[in-house]
Amino acid sequence: MAEEQFYLDNILRDVDPQIKLDEDQRQVILTDEDYCLVIAGAGAEKTTTVAAKVKYLVEKKGIEPSQILVVSFTNKAVRELRDKINKELAIDCHIATFNSTGNAILRKQSSEKLNIVDSSKLYFVLQDYFKSSVLKNESLVNNLILFFTSYFDAPYEGKELNSFFNKIAKSNFSTK
Repeated sequence: MAEEQFYLDNILRDVDPQIKLDEDQRQVILTDEDYCLVIAGAGAEKTTTVAAKVKYLVEKKGIEPSQILVVSFTNKAVRELRDKINKELAIDCHIATFNSTGNAILRKQSSEKLNIVDSSKLYFVLQDYFKSSVLKNESLVNNLILFFTSYFDAPYEGKELNSFFNKIAKSNFSTK
């Protein structure tokens, strides 16, 4: 982090000179893995963090934008990410919801036209995809386990939502 301090202090200066990344955001940006899952509460600057991560991958790691996929839950989040990454940073990577990404995977994995209502076919296409691709990647499986087990503590009704999500993000769910 010390080596990249100046870079991280200025990574989004062209977008908004007021942006100051905290230590957790900087760690997300510098994490050198194939997949990165950002979990945080509302207002925790996830969009800013993901935008900075994408810029870092392109500028510092030499990743082609076409090789980057940013996935989020809601259309609103996708619009915000597209505004910040595609428009403001002028980085042309793919940004989509989980649903549209899943549909794209299904269309790519199946030679026949699938009807979204036909759940039995979808189940087998997804099962085949998970067995042939996802389950063979131990790191991805561990990240998925961590992601889904984080919801065992939900819904959270306390006042310290950011602390709750930070605790979940740092928890070890490997036994679940």
